Amino acid sequence: MTRSSLVFLIVSLIVMMAYILYVQIFSSITVLQLITHVHIDKIFHALGGAFIAGALFSLFGKQKYFFTLFVVFVAAISWEVIEALWDPKTLYFIEHSRSVWIKDTVIDIFFGLFGAFLYIKDPI
Repeated sequence: MTRSSLVFLIVSLIVMMAYILYVQIFSSITVLQLITHVHIDKIFHALGGAFIAGALFSLFGKQKYFFTLFVVFVAAISWEVIEALWDPKTLYFIEHSRSVWIKDTVIDIFFGLFGAFLYIKDPI
């Protein structure tokens, strides 16, 4: 693992954890609606996909493109399922705007894959 890969993994993990803590602890329903409407969360889904790709490349080497994309896809779906089952704010979103939530979930998964693809295309 190169120094730049390690820095990327550490910084991206810190940024994602800070965002998750903010959303879970400090944000209101209005802020969550704004995040969804403006699609701010897509940045973090892409960063998460790139993070997973970077971690897998560090562990298994840079030749595992399809494996990496598959793992990111499974992780993105798992994240969305866990949110739908246990996150009260997501449950509120599902109850009050199911069709918007479904569209948002599909786009979230796409952005996770997009972030992984960007990392694979030009790994750090």
